[in-house]
Amino acid sequence: MTRPNILWLVADHFALRQFEFHRDLDELYDLSKDPYEMTTLVDDPKFGNILKEMRLVLTAAHRSLHNRMHRKGRYHDHTPTTDHAEHH
Repeated sequence: MTRPNILWLVADHFALRQFEFHRDLDELYDLSKDPYEMTTLVDDPKFGNILKEMRLVLTAAHRSLHNRMHRKGRYHDHTPTTDHAEHH
């Protein structure tokens, strides 16, 4: 099993953590009220706009980094495969 990359963005006093390939595990924290990141706000509709904006920023930054690394030959694709055939 491939361990997902963890993408992390802190903006203002909010922190967004994404587990690559597992968007259902996203976590959003208000660091001014929850500095120990105990309660995720990802499902709280009051923070929907903040979550959406931070996801867009993080996705764009990740894509840009991926493209730069790939062009320089420093990127190794860790995308999970669906090929479960045994190799002998």
